[in-house]
Amino acid sequence: MSAPGAPSTAQQAAQTISQAVSRQDGAGLAAALRLDLGNTALIAQLNSSPPLEQICGRALVEPWDELLLEQLHYIKAAAAGEHEAAYSHCERAAACFQAAFEKESDWPVPALHSLCLNLRRAAAAADAALVAKGERAARQQEAARTMQKFFQVCVTDRAPLPVSKKWGALVVINALFHVYFAINNLRLCQNLIRAVEGPAFPKALDGQTVEGRHFAKAEVVTYKYFTGRLALLNSDFGAAERSHSLPAAAGRRRSRRGNRLARLALTLGSSPGPSSAARALRLATSGLCSATSCPCGSRSACSRPRRCCASTGSTTSSRSAAPCTEATSTRSRSSSRRTSSASSGTARTCSSSAPS
Repeated sequence: MSAPGAPSTAQQAAQTISQAVSRQDGAGLAAALRLDLGNTALIAQLNSSPPLEQICGRALVEPWDELLLEQLHYIKAAAAGEHEAAYSHCERAAACFQAAFEKESDWPVPALHSLCLNLRRAAAAADAALVAKGERAARQQEAARTMQKFFQVCVTDRAPLPVSKKWGALVVINALFHVYFAINNLRLCQNLIRAVEGPAFPKALDGQTVEGRHFAKAEVVTYKYFTGRLALLNSDFGAAERSHSLPAAAGRRRSRRGNRLARLALTLGSSPGPSSAARALRLATSGLCSATSCPCGSRSACSRPRRCCASTGSTTSSRSAAPCTEATSTRSRSSSRRTSSASSGTARTCSSSAPS
């Protein structure tokens, strides 16, 4: 299923981008560039080999015509499973957008999300294809360098804050976080965090409106999610709890983030909510409960399955207070055997020492 508002033909995409450029409509440009593999109508047209260069050249001027052309080639190659070629087209599309973005005002900022998302996904697919062939994966690193150029254009903009490109920097930062975590190069994340914490960056990471502008909530939640993960890796549990509080409340996967937040709260000695605490305790003690199985050694045959200490208190105390039937009978049989062995041994000793 294609994204809402996405064009279903190449002609429609060219016309939509032309209108967006003439009206300086960033939302319209983002919708026209939101091309994905669920757009079956567009992919069917592309597979019929239409004259894409003519379609783009008639409706658009440079570099917008080349940007759309590369985007269409990217979709066609990705749909055909040619991931390395798809990444090359996507990277060239990003370069075309950068050339236009440097000369324009802040109106194309909404399109940054679509371009960064396409570039990141194309790079990951290309790396997976390279690894499958036994080659070195390097496309995500290249994609990060391309997005770094977007980042530099945004953070170095000197326009007044109401019309500044800095409001697009958080989208690029989040995309770079995704890539840096994927390639396990977390030290580069600190450069992004320092830029956000710098004096020139808009101070709107807590939902504030600054000079009539604000960051989208999804951007703020994603940023705090990644900075929370970094703080957790650095054992800065207080900062991790503060960063994860917003994603845990606003994210879709509330149970996973709520569990992470509850574990952080328990580490810091604070008291999370009852349900969050119970979930966190079950997760924290699941390995212990698995290692210390029922005394009988067989959970399936036990008449009283073990219970997690999150619901019954201490697992050890509950087992010692009320052991399972099989375990009790096993210990009784073992004790009887030991007693009978000892008795027979004593009898043999006495019989051998008795005078004949």
